[in-house]
Amino acid sequence: MSVQCDPALIAIALRNLIGNAWKFSAKKELTRIEVCIDERTGSHVVLRVSDQGAGFDPRFAERLFAPFGRLHHSADFPGTGIGLASVARVVRRHGGTIRAESTPEEGATFWITLPQGSSFAESQR
Repeated sequence: MSVQCDPALIAIALRNLIGNAWKFSAKKELTRIEVCIDERTGSHVVLRVSDQGAGFDPRFAERLFAPFGRLHHSADFPGTGIGLASVARVVRRHGGTIRAESTPEEGATFWITLPQGSSFAESQR
């Protein structure tokens, strides 16, 4: 996979997303975590991270990206509640967007759309 980005910042974002996929899938006997590029055009690329973990109530998806916006009790899934807020900040810094979909107990999918080509260069100004 390749994408025009700040490699250190995107590494932080992917580490958070993959770490969450692992954490929220840990209670499943068998799971699958996917990291891939869903779409690539001259103007943007869409990265996808999906799992078959705990999932979340989709009505509260936007709360995920706010600092300390946890949707699960910390006793069930430890963490600070800052990881996805950091991911969203990195994505916005690149001029991109992030969204999430889920079904409780069936997993979650996160899509990051990042500008490419001249769109990426403009977002870095």
